[in-house]
Amino acid sequence: MVERRLAEQKVEAARVIESLMAALKQDTHLLNKEEKVAIDNTVNKLVNCTQESSSPVAIENTIKQLDKQTQDFAARRINISIRQALSGHSVDEI
Repeated sequence: MVERRLAEQKVEAARVIESLMAALKQDTHLLNKEEKVAIDNTVNKLVNCTQESSSPVAIENTIKQLDKQTQDFAARRINISIRQALSGHSVDEI
């Protein structure tokens, strides 16, 4: 049972990292230097955790830490997407 949960957390960690890397590649300009460094450090911590830890809880906690750390970045990306989607449209059209 523990092995399965560990495998699931490793897959989830890989998915989170891949998704975040794609977002950063596209919109890294939305982060200041301190935010970027903090996110990079937590990504590295997650990578190390998935490679070295046999604890699914440790991996899950690091994923949660990364999620919390990237919430403002995600919100900025969403706000820009909404502005772009609504650009040039009146309130009546929406």
